[in-house]
Amino acid sequence: MPVSLGVGKVRTPEFRVENGHYSIGIEAKPRLPLDDMNCMMGLTDPTPLVPCDRGKGPMIQANWTLWNHGRIAGQGSSDTHKNDGEWENGTAVRVIGDFKGEKGNKYILEVNFTKDGAALAVTDPHLIVRVSAD
Repeated sequence: MPVSLGVGKVRTPEFRVENGHYSIGIEAKPRLPLDDMNCMMGLTDPTPLVPCDRGKGPMIQANWTLWNHGRIAGQGSSDTHKNDGEWENGTAVRVIGDFKGEKGNKYILEVNFTKDGAALAVTDPHLIVRVSAD
């Protein structure tokens, strides 16, 4: 689902999954220079050799809660997935969490963005849940 990445909460509609491990991520289109995208999405750790320009450091910071029938089924933070993500099929994907899904359960994902990432709005960011490759 589309997200603004501004400070605040978003909540998905109810969804179902199969048994398996799932990742929660932010997917963005390459509409900024590559180095800026990598830094702003938090896909790279700034170093003296690859610095992030001022104001273009990591902008995705979020806490998430997974609900199942009104109960918390999982919680986490993007902080535990630092620099977790990659470029896939021409889009940048920043992983902010993961969970084990069970077939037959209905889930709702609530994400609280705690840092203003609205500068990434031009990249058409989407909150995604997908089967994890791990």
